[in-house]
Amino acid sequence: MRRLVSLRIALVALLVGLLIAAGTDAASAEPGFAPIHQLAAPIGDSPSEIFYGSLSCAGADWCAAAGYGNNGKGAPFVATESSGIWASPQKISLPTSGSLGGTLSLACPSPGNCVAAGAYETGFGKIPILATEDSGVWSAASTFALPPNAVSGSSELLVDAPWCQSLGNCIVIGIYQGGPLGFSVFSKTESSGTWGAASSLPVGEGSPYGAIFSCTSVGNCLVIAGFSSWVESSGTWGAPASFIPTPPTETFHYAGMACPDTTTCIVVGFVQNNRRADAQPRAASLTDESGTWGQVEALPLPQLSPRVIASEFWQISCASGQCVAVGDAGSFDGTKPFHSPAAATWEGGSWSSIGLEPMSVTKGDRDDSYLDDVSCTATTSCTSVGDYGVYNPGHGASGSVAPFVTELLPVRAIVRPGPPVDPVARPHLGGASVSWQPPIDDGGSPIAGYTVRVEPGTASCMTSATSCRIGGLINGRQYVATVTDSNGSSASSPRAFSRHFFAGAVPSLPAHLHFVLTSRGVTVQWRRSTSPPGEPVLRYTVDARGRRTVARCISRRPSCTYRSLRAGRYEFAVTASDATGTSKSVRVSVSFG
Repeated sequence: MRRLVSLRIALVALLVGLLIAAGTDAASAEPGFAPIHQLAAPIGDSPSEIFYGSLSCAGADWCAAAGYGNNGKGAPFVATESSGIWASPQKISLPTSGSLGGTLSLACPSPGNCVAAGAYETGFGKIPILATEDSGVWSAASTFALPPNAVSGSSELLVDAPWCQSLGNCIVIGIYQGGPLGFSVFSKTESSGTWGAASSLPVGEGSPYGAIFSCTSVGNCLVIAGFSSWVESSGTWGAPASFIPTPPTETFHYAGMACPDTTTCIVVGFVQNNRRADAQPRAASLTDESGTWGQVEALPLPQLSPRVIASEFWQISCASGQCVAVGDAGSFDGTKPFHSPAAATWEGGSWSSIGLEPMSVTKGDRDDSYLDDVSCTATTSCTSVGDYGVYNPGHGASGSVAPFVTELLPVRAIVRPGPPVDPVARPHLGGASVSWQPPIDDGGSPIAGYTVRVEPGTASCMTSATSCRIGGLINGRQYVATVTDSNGSSASSPRAFSRHFFAGAVPSLPAHLHFVLTSRGVTVQWRRSTSPPGEPVLRYTVDARGRRTVARCISRRPSCTYRSLRAGRYEFAVTASDATGTSKSVRVSVSFG
């Protein structure tokens, strides 16, 4: 599962009714991904120890990303991109030198002009902060007061990314400890460059630990926290409404929200069956239309990456009536887990299937990467920030490698597919049956077919299935099968090899076992096994098991003599082996002495 290191994405679980099955008709093609760009770490920090959790773009060629140490320590920092070039990150000074670290999330209404909100930690709790960028110059962070009922010195404080309508007109939402339910929601609004005091929203249902929000304009916003939602109209917050009070059959974890127009807001996250411990999460969304919530909808799994069975979304951004949500997708089970950066497009009320971007990892490791935030300035201009990580199954550990940024493409580009997975060859007389699994990445277009080649020699087969039968092999000769796939545009590299195998068949069962007792010991004899032409029997193996004795005899002839068995009852098991393999055993029990 994704490492939850971003404080601004505080998930809240909601018990919701049975999901509507995701539609098979996608709103548009799966989105694609431009090559990733690794984001730099501040001087003195390692790329594997930092995290960029917030992104805001003010145009197709200008973005800013805010980050911090992934353990929440040290000063937060901001990196800026202009015309495709990312500058070195700049640290934001915190109010006191005795700070234990801080986090910031940002919004940028225009290039070089941003607002960042967050919190920093002292030995006496967390304190909310604001910082501003004016014409490319960042101020030091400054504190602001929470509502009067806030618990002094509390370490429980979450401040979401600001939302800005224009320069000098922004709003900040957060959660603080205080109020009758233990935690409360606050809002703080900037109007014409002047920030008002932080004020509490009316008390809702449940303790709201974690909140998401979006606005259509300053003074007109929607907030979800705990089991309640609040609507702000013309600067006045209404009474909280119960949010999704339905029977507990699924658990919906909401993570991000955006509003594509004045009457529609979309919440994204993931849903999980709470009655099955092994249930895989599915990316899901929930839409508010003119004040009425619909039902939770699971997003269509990737059509172009057939091995994906799980997904999670963390954030969403909208521009010109189209939205893009980002997160990760893969398989989160314990056998062959992987998760890769993922995105999906919402348009006209429906979602595309999820697009996947597998990251390159060394042999033996698995992809453990994701996208955390996204910012869209046009339907063809979306940028996303994430973290590249790897999982090593042998050590059972995952770790961050480096943060990165990527441009999302409206349509996934068609490239070379990945190789088929886990090819297995099962020999038979004069040939072999070869099977495999589809590739993790089909390169942006469905796999059209597979080609199997067996070497040495020229034997091959082509199929659209995931197995085929090959003939024309010589019994007793060693071969290896190579499987490639094609998506109609290009073929995968020949990197999917089976283990070496011998064509043919295992020998027949040794038959007619009998025993001869002499003064020299016990001799076991049997009728010689038969094997395919050109593939002689290489050896016979006899295992004798008694009460306190286990003895093995290997022979090229159809007999074995044991010279030191004690009197008693034994079970003898005889097998025959050739180059292809070993026959089943023939077992006989006998007593002597």
